[in-house]
Amino acid sequence: MDNRATLFIGAKAAQTNYYAQDHARRIGLPFTHVLTINYALTSVDPRQAVAAFSKLRRNHFNKWATRPRSGGGIAIAPTYAFSFENVRDGQAFTTMEPGDPHNVHVHWSVHVPAARLWDFETSIWHWVDVTTGGIIGGAETIHITPLGDQPSGYQIKGASPALVEIYGRGQKPSPRASLSGDALTQAAT
Repeated sequence: MDNRATLFIGAKAAQTNYYAQDHARRIGLPFTHVLTINYALTSVDPRQAVAAFSKLRRNHFNKWATRPRSGGGIAIAPTYAFSFENVRDGQAFTTMEPGDPHNVHVHWSVHVPAARLWDFETSIWHWVDVTTGGIIGGAETIHITPLGDQPSGYQIKGASPALVEIYGRGQKPSPRASLSGDALTQAAT
C-alpha cells in the first residue's frame, strides 16, 4: 500500500465526506458519533495504521453491526465515513518512518444505535487492542463524541482552502498531513 503523506486531502475525499453524512441520514442511519483513534498510542507501526483500521472495520465493526449478540439490539448496515491524518498541535508530520515523530490517527464518523452504544464503547477498546498489537496509551487513545444534529465538516478541514470553502460546513482550512493510499477516506453503507 502506498502511504505517502500530503498536506491536504484531495477533492474526491472531501466530496465523499461531505455527502456521506447526507446519504447516511437519507437511508435512516445518520452518523451518531465521531471517534478518534490515535494509532500513535498503540503498538502498531504507523505505516500499518491504515491496514489495522481496515482490519478493525472488516473483522470486528462490520460483524458487530450486522450480527448483534443475543438480546443486543437490532442489526444495522455498517454506516461510516473516515479520514486519517498525521498532525499534533498544528504540526503536520509528513513522514512515518520508524523513529520519526508522528501522530497518525483516524477520525471515524459512525452510526451506532442508542440501544447498542454501551456495547460499542466497550468493544472498540478490544478491537483496537487486537488489531494493533496492544494499546500503550490511556484514555486518550480512543475518544468518542456524540455528533448531535449538527453536520460536521471536521474531516473536511484538511482539504485545500478552495475545497474547504465548498465542502467544509463552516470549518477553516488546516493542513492535516493526510495520508494517501488505498481507501484512506471512505464512506460505506
